[in-house]
Amino acid sequence: MDSDLKERPSVVRGIIASRRAAEESAGVEPRESYKDAGSRANDTMSLDIRLNDGRRAGGPYTYLQWVDYDGGGTISLEWPGRDIVVEGKRLKELYEGLLDHRVKFIQEGAYFEEGLKPEHAPHIDSIRIRTEEEKEQENQRETGRRKSFGR
Repeated sequence: MDSDLKERPSVVRGIIASRRAAEESAGVEPRESYKDAGSRANDTMSLDIRLNDGRRAGGPYTYLQWVDYDGGGTISLEWPGRDIVVEGKRLKELYEGLLDHRVKFIQEGAYFEEGLKPEHAPHIDSIRIRTEEEKEQENQRETGRRKSFGR
């Protein structure tokens, strides 16, 4: 069982291995980080955003204005009135699916699920939904910090 675990400190490997055994014995599978719809279905398809706390949100691809991937662990999606910030690991394939409007949903993962997935599988650590007001407040705080450093 430990042969397919990533290289981690022994304490972490033990926690993951015991958690894996408990999950497998209960018949629970780790959730997918996203679902690819295959070929581009149509332009009115929406993206379902699923958070760990049970909240869900969604937006139609027709209003998706921008998708930004930093080449590492962050994808930003911009819709009118809000931004979605997705942070995780191995997100390139997800980014490409979002560009092609092939992704049906994205799922925020629990910390233990990453260790249960194949090593190459994407994992979403967090999803943040920011409204225009929240973005403006963050910009004002950032501007204030820059001004205080310049004095």
